[in-house]
Amino acid sequence: MSNMAWNGQYHLASRDISTAVKNKSGSSADLNSVLTSALTDAGYHTSIILLNPKEMGQLPLTHPSLDKINTFLVRVDLPNTEPIYLDATDPKSDLNLLPPSLAVNRAKVFMSRGIAQWVDLSILSNNNANCFMSGSLDSKGMLNANVSITYTGTLAMIIKE
Repeated sequence: MSNMAWNGQYHLASRDISTAVKNKSGSSADLNSVLTSALTDAGYHTSIILLNPKEMGQLPLTHPSLDKINTFLVRVDLPNTEPIYLDATDPKSDLNLLPPSLAVNRAKVFMSRGIAQWVDLSILSNNNANCFMSGSLDSKGMLNANVSITYTGTLAMIIKE
């Protein structure tokens, strides 16, 4: 989605995709609708994942009504493998690597034939911080060291900000 930018607004439904594409900017619904259409046109089977960003509260387990849902992500189902989750709002996101605000533990997947299930998006990617240090002591007892820290997953997205 390098041709479009997110305008910072979460919406559950796109209001005017053609205007968003023309202006190269749109809501979460605009961008993820364009992504869904592109993937579907390319022959992939997609589903939508309904959720609230963390700052907007969790979806209620017992009654997840549409007025409590603020945005959606895209799930791609590939044969013989786990599904892939995508979001078009953050240029740093990747396959199964969502912005921290969208990595929620309660989201609703709506698949074909009316099948729905809960999914935990907080555990999609490995998040690691590895620290490497090498050093030596000089003749005066001073430590000379080189430190390198490598981040992966959502931690790397946060550090890039």
